[in-house]
Amino acid sequence: MNEKKRKLLRTLSMASAGTGFVLALAVAGTSDFRDELQYADEETRNYHEKRIISQQTETLLSGAALLALAGGCAGLFLTEKQR
Repeated sequence: MNEKKRKLLRTLSMASAGTGFVLALAVAGTSDFRDELQYADEETRNYHEKRIISQQTETLLSGAALLALAGGCAGLFLTEKQR
């Protein structure tokens, strides 16, 4: 692999891993917020449950985060310079 392709793949891999990390943080925050809503009053709970993503979408988002992280890590390992 020539240096130009390696550098491009490494940059794309870092972007993929970073995106996966941000998605994973979003999923974790949504899950924590959903858990916290159980202690809120009925009106507040109904308001926020209408505005946050569904649990089904949350599961899909966590899968996308895992794929992006795995793809980014694989790309970084593949572009590692051999001695």
